[in-house]
Amino acid sequence: MANEPAFDAFISYRRSDGAAAARWLRRELQSFRPPASLRDKFSRRLRIYQDTAYERGTSDFYEHSIRPALLQSRYLLVLATPDAVLRPKGDDWIAREIDDFTRGPNGRNVIAVRAVGEFNASLPADLAVRFPNIEIVDIRGASRFSFLNPLKASRLISEKLKLVAPLMELAPDDMPRLRQEEERRQQGRLGMATGVSLGVLTAVSGLSIYAFQSRSEAIRAMEDSMHAAGGMALQASRLTVNGEADQRTRRFIISRGCDLVDKFRQGVTSEPQTDEYVMCRVERARQHEMLNEPDQARAQLADAISFATRQHGKRARMDAALALLNARQAQGKQALRLKDIAAAETAFAAMRDEARSLAGTHDNRPDLIRGEAIALENLGDIQQSSGGHKAAADNYAAAASAVSTFIKSRADSLIGGRGAESSTITWLARLHRSAGQELAELPDQAGAVEQMKQSIGAVKDNNGDGPELDFEVAVSQAMLWRLISISGDPAEASAARADALATIGKIAVTPNLPKELAIKASNLRKAIEGEAAPAKEAASP
Repeated sequence: MANEPAFDAFISYRRSDGAAAARWLRRELQSFRPPASLRDKFSRRLRIYQDTAYERGTSDFYEHSIRPALLQSRYLLVLATPDAVLRPKGDDWIAREIDDFTRGPNGRNVIAVRAVGEFNASLPADLAVRFPNIEIVDIRGASRFSFLNPLKASRLISEKLKLVAPLMELAPDDMPRLRQEEERRQQGRLGMATGVSLGVLTAVSGLSIYAFQSRSEAIRAMEDSMHAAGGMALQASRLTVNGEADQRTRRFIISRGCDLVDKFRQGVTSEPQTDEYVMCRVERARQHEMLNEPDQARAQLADAISFATRQHGKRARMDAALALLNARQAQGKQALRLKDIAAAETAFAAMRDEARSLAGTHDNRPDLIRGEAIALENLGDIQQSSGGHKAAADNYAAAASAVSTFIKSRADSLIGGRGAESSTITWLARLHRSAGQELAELPDQAGAVEQMKQSIGAVKDNNGDGPELDFEVAVSQAMLWRLISISGDPAEASAARADALATIGKIAVTPNLPKELAIKASNLRKAIEGEAAPAKEAASP
């Protein structure tokens, strides 16, 4: 447009202690590119004015060089440093720039940028008095190498975007996409720096290796580095994180490790570890999904499945088998998030069949049986959501059978045997209960009653102990009472009701009972005590 300002922002700073920060800020702003999805709003690069002339003449220099650029800028960015607050004996150029800008057409568009010193220290030229609500952006610690520190890089991204958004006239709703783009850019920087460093090391090593006619050692070193990077990323993926900052750091480490795996893979003859490679593809698929790039996300998971299948075909290793099931599970979950129910059902059906086939190859290893159970449960959930009660019940019951086999084979594989974990027993009990609920909808009261009894037996037969498992038993006992009341023996129904109340009573006297569980048990008791036995013709639960 004809009246568009020549510059998006003018940087005002004191050379003595603000020059480095000013250069960093100008470079960062001018190199920033919004994601493709926002380029219909702002497609060009930002134009930032920074006066870099060191020779000062008379006031003509200011009038002919500085002031025109100042008045042709939409925003004034004032770098707050200790020296910027001091009043020099001669002209105070910062104060002069602020005075002229605030009298111009964009006089309210002033942002303070804390570059050096305490965050709450005084601002130049009485800015805090002129603009009581002035935005202060914190870029302290910024440098060319700040991206090497993930936590510092994350903070600087947040602060820089506070400037990018108004300069590009973007709405608050656009901030998530801006952040995603900038995080990817920072990751690329770190990857490039790492690649350069590794390239130098490899070159130096290569010269020595060639000198000793030992090229194979160099390749082995690169292979070791590839496996080390993959192992680092895999370990990071298993970390338990708290908070968004930790999650960003986790993603950052995984992304860098996966980048290095891909780089080293191009220079060696061996392949990365299957579980590491699959994990990298799963993580990248999730990133594409977050960026609303479903086709790229699907492609990443398809690559993971293909790689794991190929590696298992070469050498029937257990890690490749488990990686294949993990990739297939991620594919099914992704399809569910994208609301592609048909694709989800196909993925989990393939996971079920692959788990059964792999279990045959690997002597029914417990983790493969567990994979079959996960696939069957997800198929049950899909059928349940679409009203396919019979198919859902069959899948839940089959999943429960697989979990029972998993518990037994896991116990048999350990020296001396070992009881199942509480989470696994809870899983088994809920699968039986889910199957019973679906059968009750058909209605198949006898089948539903049998599944509820198996749900209760799952805890007792596996010596399950603890208030959480007791609650699972109480829920199934309450459902059993209602089912038997509809079509069974009143005495048996009364006994089931009494059992449920007795189990809840046991929970209530448990020392240090978690508050949430205490509330759930109390609500279940009230529901049982306040509800009459269902009539024989009443609907199932």
